[in-house]
Amino acid sequence: MSGDGHYHKGMSGHGHYHEGMSGHGHYHKGMSGHGHYHKGMSGHGHYHKGMSGHGHYHKGMSGHGHYHKGMSGHGHYHKGMSGHGHYHKGMSGHGHYHEGMSGHGHYHEGMSGHGHYHEGMSGHGHYHKGISGHGHYHKGMSGHGHYYEGMSGHGHYYEGMSGYGHYHKGMSGHGHYHKGMSGHGHYHKGVSGHGHYHKGMSGHGHYHKGMSGHGHYHEGMSGHGHYHKGMSGHGHYHEGMSGHGHYHKGMSGHGHYHKGMSGHGHYHKGMSGHGHYHKGMSGHGHYHEGMSGHGHYHKGVSGHGHYHKGMSGHGHYHEGMSG
Repeated sequence: MSGDGHYHKGMSGHGHYHEGMSGHGHYHKGMSGHGHYHKGMSGHGHYHKGMSGHGHYHKGMSGHGHYHKGMSGHGHYHKGMSGHGHYHKGMSGHGHYHEGMSGHGHYHEGMSGHGHYHEGMSGHGHYHKGISGHGHYHKGMSGHGHYYEGMSGHGHYYEGMSGYGHYHKGMSGHGHYHKGMSGHGHYHKGVSGHGHYHKGMSGHGHYHKGMSGHGHYHEGMSGHGHYHKGMSGHGHYHEGMSGHGHYHKGMSGHGHYHKGMSGHGHYHKGMSGHGHYHKGMSGHGHYHEGMSGHGHYHKGVSGHGHYHKGMSGHGHYHEGMSG
């Protein structure tokens, strides 16, 4: 859409939906003006969108407006790349962005081949992605490539689950993974209802998550459920903040929390700038963090600020402040 208006595309009944590219070329879909954008399924069925060949893929908003994509009924949803190419999705202007599931079903988004993947916001606005109903959610990479998700401008970012279900995000193959914020804003990711949450790497590769600018970062669970984050294979893992801001991670409800490494590799988490860091549990439950395999573990603060944290695990462990 190049002007003001409304855009709706989806399925209101039972059936199958497929959209994508099976050859070489370029793919662009989005909004370059003001307006509303909605795409999804309001009934039962299957939904697939992606690229099965070589090419470029871009989807998002370059102007002001609202963007919604997801499923409001029962069904399956798949989006990603099964070949070589580039993938970009997000917002480059002002507006609101929502993607997820509001009903029962399965959701998968990621890359199964070689290529680059970027999703996030490069301007001002709000970003929401997750599951508001019952279902399964998977996002990540099953092949070789690069993965980036986050915000490069000002705004708010929320991703998680507000209902019952399962959530998985990570990498099952070789590659690089980065998620965070490179500008000012707020970032929230977690589970606000009952369910399971898993994020990490099951293969070889590099994993980075954090903030490179000013802002707030929150990740955790505010309800009942299980939370797991870590690495089950070989690789490097880094999470923290490289700028000024606040960082909070933990659980505010009942449940189980596990974070660590079950394979060989390196693990680093901390802060390289000024700010506050808090990690823990404000409710009842179990908390475990550590390493169940061979490797190195470092956690601390390399700048000025406050640090609070506790853990119990086996292996090599260093924690402290160098500022």
